[in-house]
Amino acid sequence: MVHYFSAMNSLHTHPILTEIQDQKLLLLVFCDLLILAGLAFLSPFQIIGVVLIFFFAAFFILSPLGYLYFLLIWIPYEPLILPEGESVRILRLFAIFTIILLGWLKYWLAEKPIRFPNKYIMVPILIFFGWSAITIFFSPFPFSAMFEFIKMLAFLAIFILVYNVIDSQTDLKKFLYFLFVISIPIYIAAYYQFFALGYLRVWGILGNPNTLGVFSVATTASALVLRELKVNSENKRTIVYVWIFLSISALILSGSRASIFSLIVFVAVYLYLRRKHVILLSLIIVGLIGIYYIFHSHALFMDFARVTRILGGLSGRTIIWETSLELIKDYPLFGVGPGNVSNLLYSYAQATHPIVTIDLRSAMERGMIHNGYLQRLAEIGIVGLSIVLWIIWRFMKMLYSRVRTNSSQSLGKISIVVLALFIGRLGHSLFESSLDIGPYTVELSVLLIYAAILKLHDTKN
Repeated sequence: MVHYFSAMNSLHTHPILTEIQDQKLLLLVFCDLLILAGLAFLSPFQIIGVVLIFFFAAFFILSPLGYLYFLLIWIPYEPLILPEGESVRILRLFAIFTIILLGWLKYWLAEKPIRFPNKYIMVPILIFFGWSAITIFFSPFPFSAMFEFIKMLAFLAIFILVYNVIDSQTDLKKFLYFLFVISIPIYIAAYYQFFALGYLRVWGILGNPNTLGVFSVATTASALVLRELKVNSENKRTIVYVWIFLSISALILSGSRASIFSLIVFVAVYLYLRRKHVILLSLIIVGLIGIYYIFHSHALFMDFARVTRILGGLSGRTIIWETSLELIKDYPLFGVGPGNVSNLLYSYAQATHPIVTIDLRSAMERGMIHNGYLQRLAEIGIVGLSIVLWIIWRFMKMLYSRVRTNSSQSLGKISIVVLALFIGRLGHSLFESSLDIGPYTVELSVLLIYAAILKLHDTKN
């Protein structure tokens, strides 16, 4: 019996058999998620059943990265089970805390030591959380601020968990392949909405076209990271190119202008850091020529205006920005507390803009300022925003140091992609409420990439 188990263990650890097993598991993941995306149009109870089945498969079969795989699935697919709304906020928070607890439990049971990112990055992040906690006591709605702060702590726990789990570029490569698999059903749903249902803006299963846009930019960058991870075979390179095509096409179908702008910034910075100056200059010239012809042809301009919604201006963002500035004037030092803009913004708007569109009122009541910098300023005040900018500068400086010292090797090239993505998302934050605070963000696919690159920098893998 001992010899039998010894033989089974040796077979399990054989690299060829392990690779075959991983491929079968990825195929299983793809089939499950394809069914899950399809069930979005059918019964919610069937969706819950599939999710529960996959939950146990991810936690107990896919080892040792199984719980990270499930985290990747839960965040984008969560709206199928728990739609957006005030009535499910506590349930959503309870669900993510349960997942995090199980993930940490599995890590502890593996008897692995807990490590934290280097002090250069981690100390400013802890200072940011300390200041955010202080603002709760000065908030006009402290309980609501506490709720949002707990949510922030949940994503901090995910960040530290990922940092501990990712040990090598091989782990990062596995994560990226998994992200590719789970993104396919999302994009298929988006194409179905556009080509079969005729929607002008699609969202896949993510609940909002802008969310699909953010996800698409993240997966575009993820594909380029995968490309730099010594992807030698023709089939693997094909996956990279297919992934880029799916991501960019879904981004265009989403009609998310902020994310399209983010992609343009990302590509420009990426080409500049890779010293592809000829390609960058060529794209700029082609873009300028295209803009010239679009604005000198009525037919082209009308098609361009329909796709980009350029005639609609900034979709009421200027009204929200003006209103948020009035709010900030009343709470300049401590802000209104994390997540509390939703409780005050619309009442401020009524003083100067008593009549607004339904969509604009909905954005205000959800606390969306549509500018990440103003969002942080309104929530945690001028001191809080200063800490955030400090963390952003340090993270960029860390990435750029690797680009300069080791840009010819794999980690240096990955750092270029991540730095370009980070700068692109800073551009995105000019028009949307999210803002990456260095490697800390509440968008999981990006959080995992940031945590992984930080770990590789610290271990120099």
